[in-house]
Amino acid sequence: MNYVRMQPGEENSPHTHSESEDTIVILDGRGSIDDLTGKKTHEFRAGDVIHVPAGVRHAVRANRGQNVVSVGGPCPADLPFLRLCGAEIPEHPESAPSTQWRDRTP
Repeated sequence: MNYVRMQPGEENSPHTHSESEDTIVILDGRGSIDDLTGKKTHEFRAGDVIHVPAGVRHAVRANRGQNVVSVGGPCPADLPFLRLCGAEIPEHPESAPSTQWRDRTP
């Protein structure tokens, strides 16, 4: 899951998640998302949830004079895209440490 803060006038680079749906929850602000595949622009505001189907080229913009704060991201995780953005992700995630669940009931 990503936590993103954009300042007015900021936008992310157009991109596509070829095998992942993208869900973005807008926590604060107003802006727009460009659906570059369908050649449409959709405005959003705090409280909106944006769904981007797999394979749709898109870009989020803080272009309405306000900061934009959001959480969300591609599911399943788009590992090649995250690596491109600088995240340190093992080539073989199955060999990475995993979260362990402990039952805390008495």
